[in-house]
Amino acid sequence: MTEQEQLKRLKEFAHKLIENECWGFNNPDGADIEELAEKLQLVYLDKVTAEDVKDENNYFSADDIGTMAIYRFADWMEEE
Repeated sequence: MTEQEQLKRLKEFAHKLIENECWGFNNPDGADIEELAEKLQLVYLDKVTAEDVKDENNYFSADDIGTMAIYRFADWMEEE
């Protein structure tokens, strides 16, 4: 994905989020926002790993490894 495509997707996400969350009466919930981000390839759905369980900021247990779904940022979103 080119940088121009990435920027276009981020702009679309920000536009819809601000328009709906801040200005509109059709306030999306977290799932709506995640679905839009996934559609725009800003995030992807993955399974919980052992690393997620070790992370103190997460609430996952060992039983969740490989079975519970989690959204992660796309690789290009993590780049600096």
